[in-house]
Order: sequence, then structure tokens, then C-alpha cells
Amino acid sequence: MLLRAVRAQFPPSPLIWERIARFSFVRFSSALKEAFDRGAPALVTFHIRHRERDCYGLHVAVAINANSSGIDIIDSLGRRNGRIPNATIMPTARTIGWAVAGAPVIVTRGSAFVLHGLPELQNTKVIGP
Repeated sequence: MLLRAVRAQFPPSPLIWERIARFSFVRFSSALKEAFDRGAPALVTFHIRHRERDCYGLHVAVAINANSSGIDIIDSLGRRNGRIPNATIMPTARTIGWAVAGAPVIVTRGSAFVLHGLPELQNTKVIGP
């Protein structure tokens, strides 16, 4: 359903989901490199768990940068201060996953996906590695 919604908003282009069987910071960052090298953001999904509540699920965000300091995302659960990025997936794994600075969640070791093929941003520079 998500792919259909994205295709409806962008000109015809080959949109392909890349699956990462188990989230790891290194594998996820590597998968994002292709999109960032093209000057495009990446729609991403990953499994999360709330830091304080007993709830978890599949989450969607837009990744805009990845480097050794973290993966910067635009996240609906992120800070409400108007800054972009508003959350960052931290590079160091903890017992149950990777903390997200700016959002009350932890990225778990479940599968993750990166959508390749979004068009380049026009009149805007994507922050890249």
C-alpha cells in the first residue's frame, strides 16, 4: 500500500524496496548510500519499540543523511521544533536495539526496508556523507 501511494505522487520511475533481514546500523547505512549519492532522500521502514510504553510496531520515516554519527531522519515521532532532521538513529547498539535521539523509540533488530528510486530533490541539497 505504501509503494502504491508513493508511486501515485511521483513521476514514473523504478521504485524498488531493498530488504535488510535484520537491522544493523552498518547494513542500513550502506543501503542508504545509493539514494544519497543520487541526491535523493530515502523512504525507510524499520521495527521499533517505545522506550517507556509496552508498544512496538513497524515505523516509517524519511532518511536524509547517514554517517558515523548516526542516521538522520524526518520522523513523525521526532522533535516538534521545526528542525530537520528531527531525529537520529544512533550508531551504537544496545541490548534491545538502537536508540533514536529526538524520538521516544528504539529501533529493534527486526527487518528494515529502504525504498530506492525516489527522484532527486529539486532546489534543495540533501545532506550526504
